[in-house]
Order: sequence, then C-alpha cells, then structure tokens
Amino acid sequence: MKVSIVNIGDELLAGKTLNTNSHWLGEKVSSVGCQIESQITVKDEENSIVYGLNFCLRGRPDYLLVTGGLGPTEDDVTRNALFNFMETESVFDSEYWDTLMNKYKKFEKRISESIKNQAIVPKIGEVITNYKGSARGLKFIKNDTTIFVLPGVPFEMKDMFLQSILPQITENTKNAILSRTLRTTGLA
Repeated sequence: MKVSIVNIGDELLAGKTLNTNSHWLGEKVSSVGCQIESQITVKDEENSIVYGLNFCLRGRPDYLLVTGGLGPTEDDVTRNALFNFMETESVFDSEYWDTLMNKYKKFEKRISESIKNQAIVPKIGEVITNYKGSARGLKFIKNDTTIFVLPGVPFEMKDMFLQSILPQITENTKNAILSRTLRTTGLA
C-alpha cells in the first residue's frame, strides 16, 4: 500500500510549531507495511492546498492523509478548499450544531459564530467522528485514492487515526513489510 501525507499550516512552515503529525503518521502506516510515497507541508491557503493534493495524487497513492486547517478560525480554509477540489457542495449539519451548542452550554462556555463551521459537511463524502474535539474529519475517494482529512491538533488527529483510519488501512494491506532495527556497539 502506498501512502502520501499533506500537512497544512502556516505555523508549520514558519517553524513556530514542530510538525510531529507527519512523523507520527509515517511511523504508524510504515509499521503496518505501507510505503510512504511523498509528504508535503503547505500553507493554509486554497491554492497551496490544491497544489499539495495534486502533488501527492500524481504518485497514485492508495491513501492520502491530510492534516490541519479544519478548525473554526478564519485562517482554517481546508474544508472549503477540499470541497472545491472534490467538486462537492457543503451542507449544514443542524444535528451536529445542536450537539456542539449543548457541549458548550454544559461547560458554561460562550459559543462563537465561527464554531458553526464545524457543522459544515460535504454533500459527497463521509464524516469521521472526533471524540476529543469539535473538528470532525472527512473521507473522500478520488481516482482510486482514499483521502482522509483530519484536524491538525495532534491528540485529536492521533485518536481519530487510531480509531477510524488505521483499522481500515491495516485491513486492506495485503503484503506487510516487516522490519527490525538491530543496534550494535563498538562497530563503525
């Protein structure tokens, strides 16, 4: 199985945040026998996101893992960029909006209008549940590549990946590549 990774975030490119997502994802998919074909980090800007997606899809990976830019802030444009890229319309998920409002009320927090973005889903594609946060993931199929889109917050991304995505990848991996590291001392 071939896997490519796109990480989205200005903070990653500027060196303000260490890109641990790429390292962690690479390690996890390699451990179940997948080969990493490419990995790219792009700005949280539609043209850059589309460039990164096209760059990775040229290699025809079985899976494309995308992290970042699904949050509620103004600079989180991944969702809309992906909807445009996948040529799908957006739909407001009022049931999930009610869930979010109840969650905020429970913790006595004021809910901002920008949180409504968390309730926007694609007309074509699937939603991946986020048990640790409010930004749900997405799943699309394009030219035989399964595209999984996850939030960039590491603890949310890791939980979603382990619960929803790794089992699917493992199930479809036919010829696992096993490797061992042998550490020796005193040898050049």
